[in-house]
Amino acid sequence: MGIGFAEGGSFPGSAVSIIVIHGFSGSPASFVPQVEAFLDKGWRVEVPLLPGHGTTPEDLATTRYADWWRVAETSVKSVLAEGLPTYVMGLSMGGTLTLQAAGTFPSLSGVLVVNPAIERPADSFMELGRMMVEQGEDYLPGVGSDIAKPGVIEPSYDRTPIAAALSLFDAVEGVSTLIRSTSVPAILFSSKNDHVVPPSASDFLVDNYGGTIERIWMDRSFHVATIDFDAELITQRAISWIEEHLGSAKVHA
Repeated sequence: MGIGFAEGGSFPGSAVSIIVIHGFSGSPASFVPQVEAFLDKGWRVEVPLLPGHGTTPEDLATTRYADWWRVAETSVKSVLAEGLPTYVMGLSMGGTLTLQAAGTFPSLSGVLVVNPAIERPADSFMELGRMMVEQGEDYLPGVGSDIAKPGVIEPSYDRTPIAAALSLFDAVEGVSTLIRSTSVPAILFSSKNDHVVPPSASDFLVDNYGGTIERIWMDRSFHVATIDFDAELITQRAISWIEEHLGSAKVHA
C-alpha cells in the first residue's frame, strides 16, 4: 500500500468514501492501521499529504493553515462529487481540518476525529510565540511520537516551526465557531493522557458541537492514538460507527 511519511494515496472502492487527514508535522503514516482496514472493507479511501509535510521542517515553515485547508477542501469536494456516502477522519490538526469540513460541507455523512486541536491556546501563549518569532526564534522541539506503546515511533519532524503552528492556533478560533451550526454527525476519540492537545479541547468540542456527537474515551494511548495501544479500538469502532450510519447516509448525485 502506497501510504507513508512522504506520500498519501488515492484508493478506489465502493459503498463508502472516507478522507483521512493527518496531523501537524506528521504524515499519513499515522493512519496506516485504519487505512488498511478501510481498504480491506473495499471502501474508497483518499489520503492527502498536506503541504509542507513528508519532507523537511523548513518546508513546513513556509506553509500556513490556509495551505492545509486548501488541500483538505479540494479532497473533500472531489470525493463528494463521486457520489458515495462520504466521511472525513482526522487526527490532531487533521481533526481541526475535519471539523472545518463538517461546518463547510453539510452533505458529509459523518466525521471522525481523534484528539482534535479545537480549543485556542491562552492569549499569553500566543503572545509568547509571536515574541519568539520576532526575536528570530523559528523552531521549537518537535511534538511528534506522543505514544505510550513501547517501540512505536510516529514518522514526524523533530522541530516545530513556530509561525506555522501559530497559524493553526489562530484558525482554531474560527473553526470552533463554525462547528456550532453544523448538523453532520460526529464520533470523537479522546485520550485521557495527551501531552500535545489537552483533553479539555475535546471537552470543548462536546459542549459546542452542533450535530450529534459520540465520545469514546481511551485509557491507554497518548496523543497519536491511531498507532498506539488503542489503534485497534479506533479502527473497529470507526468501521462499526460508519456502518451504523450507512442506512441514513447521504448519497450524492
